[in-house]
Amino acid sequence: ALPISSICYLVLFAVPLASHKLDSLRGMAAEDAAPEDSAAGAEENVFFVTQKALAVLKMKLQRGEEIPLELLRLFAYPGDHDNQDILLPIDLSVVDGDFPPDEEDIIDIHSQLDIDRMIEKLGMKGTAEALVKAQQAFLDNRTGEPANERPQPMTVQQWREIWADGMMEEGEEEELLEEDAEVEEGEEETEEGAEEPAAKKAKVE
Repeated sequence: ALPISSICYLVLFAVPLASHKLDSLRGMAAEDAAPEDSAAGAEENVFFVTQKALAVLKMKLQRGEEIPLELLRLFAYPGDHDNQDILLPIDLSVVDGDFPPDEEDIIDIHSQLDIDRMIEKLGMKGTAEALVKAQQAFLDNRTGEPANERPQPMTVQQWREIWADGMMEEGEEEELLEEDAEVEEGEEETEEGAEEPAAKKAKVE
């Protein structure tokens, strides 16, 4: 058997965020024509994980082997792996019950998965099982989203490019909002300045 360090080296999903390209990584959709007591209205929480790491995780669970911390930490950030490695989408909404809405999201705005928090709450084996379950949940497509609109497996390089483009667009949107706010503020100051002389003139008369 390969030592853990070798396995982890060989090994290869959650913004909600601002731009449509980042949203394409998350692939959220509501299910049409679903029964009221089913998953209708449920949203996916799509995150990308390494294919190799997921395969090793499944193997260890099947064999009843101990899950090493260094293996789980390979799931923390999709961009930490080699450019040619394959990333697979998983649906982390399966752990929503363990991390309710009033708690901080386990995926931050930089697409970092708080794996240590998952381990603290679910344990090593529980976290591993949750990640495997999350892949199955994505494959089950509970929301009934058309296959051609679903997030697809991609290389790490492709993921990085989409993420970078999305962050750039988000920054441009923020700049435009700031510029609009400055223009509105300037217009208000101009109006106030025009009203003041008129008020003084009225007093004089």
